[in-house]
Amino acid sequence: MRFSWGAVYALFYLYRCAFSVLDQVVFLRLTSVPDTTGYQASNFGQFSQFRILLEGIETGLLMERNASLLTKIFASSLSAVTGGNAILINIGFQTVAFVGLLAFLKGLDTKTRIFVLLLVMTPSFSIWSSMASKEAIVVGLVGVFARYIVDIYNNRDSKKIYHLIILGMLFMYKPQFFPAIIFVAATSNLARYFREAATIAVLAASASLVVLYFFRELLDRFSRQIVSGILNEPGRSQRVLSFSDQYDIFFQAPGGMIRAFLGPTVSEAAGNILQMITLVESFLILGALTGFVIIRLPRIPAYSAVIALFTVFWTMFANYPVGLANPGTAIRYRTDYMLLIILAVAVLTSRNMYIDWRRNLLKNKSNKRFSWGPPPSRLGLNEKVSDGKSTK
Repeated sequence: MRFSWGAVYALFYLYRCAFSVLDQVVFLRLTSVPDTTGYQASNFGQFSQFRILLEGIETGLLMERNASLLTKIFASSLSAVTGGNAILINIGFQTVAFVGLLAFLKGLDTKTRIFVLLLVMTPSFSIWSSMASKEAIVVGLVGVFARYIVDIYNNRDSKKIYHLIILGMLFMYKPQFFPAIIFVAATSNLARYFREAATIAVLAASASLVVLYFFRELLDRFSRQIVSGILNEPGRSQRVLSFSDQYDIFFQAPGGMIRAFLGPTVSEAAGNILQMITLVESFLILGALTGFVIIRLPRIPAYSAVIALFTVFWTMFANYPVGLANPGTAIRYRTDYMLLIILAVAVLTSRNMYIDWRRNLLKNKSNKRFSWGPPPSRLGLNEKVSDGKSTK
C-alpha cells in the first residue's frame, strides 16, 4: 500500500470524530462541563429579539461575552443543521479545530509533521478540542495563525484579509495570547530585513521585557482578578491558593508555569485515577518537548533559540495564572495554547528551516532586505545543513 498524507489526514479526522463521540457518551458523564451542555442546547430562538443579541455584545479590552455569544451562534447553526444532535454538534466544533490543525500540519516538513501530529493526538488535547467548546474554536484559530508563522520561514507568506479576521477573533477569545502572538509575528517579520537576525531577536526580547516592567502594576491587578474569579467558580478540584500579595504573578511564575502546564500535582493524582492518567500524559508531553529541544540544542541558531524561548515564555507567563486554581482547568486551558508551545519548540528551533529561510532571502533580489549587518559568508548561510558539508 502506497503511503499518502491525504489518507493520514482522513484517519486523523476520523480519530478526532471518535473523540467527539467519546466526549458525549463517556467524558460528559464522568464530569460536568456546563459550557459544553449549554452550547449543545443553544438555538436561534434565544436570539429571536434583536435587543437580546445586542445586550450580549461587550466593548472594551476584555470581550469574553462576545466570544461566548459567537460560540452560541455557531452552536445554534449546528443545532439547526443537525436537528440538535449533541454528537453531531461536537463533530461540527471539532471540524473547526481540525481545519486549523490541518493547515498547521501541511506547512511542516515531514519529520516535524510526524512529531507534531503525535502531540496533537494526545487524549487530553483531543478530548477538549473535539467537543462543543471554545477550546475547539481557539485551536482552529491558533492553527491558522501558526501556519502563517511557518509560511514566513518558508518565504511563502502573504497577508490575507482572513488573517486579520483570525486575529480579531483570537483577541475576543484569548487576549492573553497576544504578547506571544505579537512577539513571534513582529520579530519574524522584522528579522527578514536585517542580516543580524539574532540581534533583532535579542532586541525584541529585551523590548518586551521593558514593556512588561512598565505594565507590572496593571498585570499584577489583572492576574489577581483572574485567579479570584476562577476560585469562585464551582469545581471539585479547586485548590486553596493565595494570589493576593502584590507582584505574586512574578514571584510565582517559575513554578506556576510548570504547574499550569502539568495540571495535577503528584499528591492530587495519587487519589484520583483520571488525574493520575492526566499527570502521566503531561509528563510524557513535557518529556517529548524537552527531548526534542535537547537533540537540537547543539545546532540551534542563536536567533531561533531566542525567539522560541520568548514565545514559550510569553505564552506561559500570560496564561499560567488560570491554571493554578484547578488542575482540570489547567489541562483545559493548556489545550488552547498548546499549538503556540509546539510552534516554538518543534518549528522555530529548526536549524534547517532557519538556514533555508536566510538563504532564500539572500537570493531574493527584488527587495531591499538585509540593510545592515555582515556579508552572507559570516552568517553561515553557505553551509549545506543536510549533510554538514559546505557548498562552494
